[in-house]
Amino acid sequence: MDYQIFEYQLEEEKISYGYTYRTAGKFKTNQSILNLMKTLYLSPTPHILVMNQEHTNNVSSINKTPNNPITIYSHTDGLFYPHAEKNLFLIVKTADCLPILVWDKKGNLGVAHAGWRGSLGKILPSLLQSFLEASSPKDIFIFMGPSIGACCYPIYGPRPQLFQEAFPKWQEKIIINYPHHQGLDLKKLNFLQASQLGVPLKNITFTYSCTACQSNLFHSYVGEGKVRGNIISWIGITSI
Repeated sequence: MDYQIFEYQLEEEKISYGYTYRTAGKFKTNQSILNLMKTLYLSPTPHILVMNQEHTNNVSSINKTPNNPITIYSHTDGLFYPHAEKNLFLIVKTADCLPILVWDKKGNLGVAHAGWRGSLGKILPSLLQSFLEASSPKDIFIFMGPSIGACCYPIYGPRPQLFQEAFPKWQEKIIINYPHHQGLDLKKLNFLQASQLGVPLKNITFTYSCTACQSNLFHSYVGEGKVRGNIISWIGITSI
């Protein structure tokens, strides 16, 4: 299997989202990502919206429909696309960090690239604030793709204290004690941040995979010692 695709039905359209396995390719260039979307979504030709990911908590809003097949947004790790046009796909590239895909019943779309820095900086709440200006929390849905698990993600140096200070009520839930290290649970942290804003638990889904444990299935910086390739996660609106 090269990829996993899911769908959510709107009234007259559907939201399509998914992620790749390592067998799909390394995706070192944006053109290779566009080629993947062309393979998955044949007609009309899809466009991709790609972030120049820098481990920030910056979220950019898309205020006009891009014309180019590939549009790159600089200095951002989150995108909000209100009233998204069909066949334009928001892209997240990861190799252990957490890819987050968000949508609502009105057809607004969003993505976030959440590593430890972005999660500490509350990038998902920042993205959700844009959704909450237009939708009730009960109409917002979140999917968290493959990422490293706490089992393989040691948190060390000043980082435990940073997270304890930022999330004092959650420290025992997000920092897990193992025999040889303390591990950071990225999915649990972002799950708690979303639920704190009122998104129902039933509206939040995620993969249970650890990219480092399963580096035979996913590209993983920790599992392989360096970034050899990217997992691609995407979301867009397509015709029924």
